[in-house]
Amino acid sequence: MADTARTPTRLTDVRVPRSAEERIVTVTVAPVAGAGQDVLVMIEDRDEISSLGAQLKIVMEQMHANAEEVEIATEELRATNESLRAANEDLHRQFLELEAAQQANENKDQFVAMLAHELRTPLAPVLSATEILRHRSGDRAAVEHSAEIIGRQMRHLARLVEDLLDIARMTRDKLVLKTAPIDIRAVIRRAAADARTLVEAKRQILDVSVPETPVTVAADDIRLEQILANLLSNAAKYTPAGGRIDVVARVEDAMAVVRVRDTGTGIPRGMLRQVFELFAQIPRDLARSEGGLGIGLALVKRLVELHGGTVTAASEGRGHGSEFVVRLPIVAASAQESLAFPAAVTAETPRSRRILVVEDNDDAREMLRESLTLEGHHVETAGDGRTALSVASAFHPDAALVDIGLPDMDGYEVALALRAKVPGISVIALSGYGQSEDRQRSHAAGCVAHLVKPVAIDDVQHALAALPAPGA
Repeated sequence: MADTARTPTRLTDVRVPRSAEERIVTVTVAPVAGAGQDVLVMIEDRDEISSLGAQLKIVMEQMHANAEEVEIATEELRATNESLRAANEDLHRQFLELEAAQQANENKDQFVAMLAHELRTPLAPVLSATEILRHRSGDRAAVEHSAEIIGRQMRHLARLVEDLLDIARMTRDKLVLKTAPIDIRAVIRRAAADARTLVEAKRQILDVSVPETPVTVAADDIRLEQILANLLSNAAKYTPAGGRIDVVARVEDAMAVVRVRDTGTGIPRGMLRQVFELFAQIPRDLARSEGGLGIGLALVKRLVELHGGTVTAASEGRGHGSEFVVRLPIVAASAQESLAFPAAVTAETPRSRRILVVEDNDDAREMLRESLTLEGHHVETAGDGRTALSVASAFHPDAALVDIGLPDMDGYEVALALRAKVPGISVIALSGYGQSEDRQRSHAAGCVAHLVKPVAIDDVQHALAALPAPGA
């Protein structure tokens, strides 16, 4: 009983009056051991506990709110960092684009300057040759030599223009090959013969070595010659006077391999791959003072690849010359039988015709008239479309050479009008543009041929010879 009586007593929610308000407390009465009837009274203020709990709750809520704010701030910082990274990447991209644009402008300016140089270079000997013709017309040897110079330089200009057009076709994937079995030896000999005058002018040595038996490849004859002509021209241009150029053709592992070596200025090893890039040029400080448009080797590479072959460049560096190697697949004998060789086209003996020449360039018109007259044709001329129609009404030509780019009417309109006015007339288009769409437009206008300027008189005669006989 004594132990039970001394068990602590706990009274909760005891209301104690205060001056202003009541207080709610918890009273615990516990006997004091060994103290007789003494007891220990403990009073706990429930309001303070509640207050502390409320304060703790507020602190916890604040901490939770702070955590959310930190999370939001972290997310905002992450988004800001992402925006900064994207902005930095965009800035870097803009810098690269600006740098590329500046380089492109520099390349363009350099290309235009080199184009002007390349165009002026052949014009100088042409002008000199015309002066010789003017002052020494009675000297047959001088006349023939001057005519040879003019012809050679004009062919060089024509090749330059054709290369430029081919580059435009190449960048638009418009280059098309007309392949047939070709003995590459004959193409090498033709290209070497064309390059020999350039080589001899610089007192260089050109040696050609080809197999004794035919080496047949499936190729576009004209394009294959263009490849070799560009390589030979490149070698002659960058080889000093008295230097040597070797062209060696061999069969290696079922491939026709053509090597063009020179003793010229060579190529820095770091630029061996770049030489085949469009508009790539070897720095002039490396003695390649001849410059160049930087299109020839790019065109060579593309044409070789279209033939299913490869082209590589090698050089030991400055002053050690260079070597370009072209590899093309050989056509097996069984494959040759399935490929028909193109039939040879023979020009018939020129017949005398009544020809109307419509050309707005005075010199070109006069030269065509003179050349055709020398061939025995009766020729009338006109400098624009309306004059051409008027002349045709009285002249009744059986053939007309019509420039497409006339000042008043385009050549297609003139061709259609001439065919309506003069029954049986054959119209041959003359144009500075020779792409497939240009030829198609000429064909749609009723033209029987499309000749690309500069037009050689042999091409004109060939086109005329293919026409029906007058009155037929």
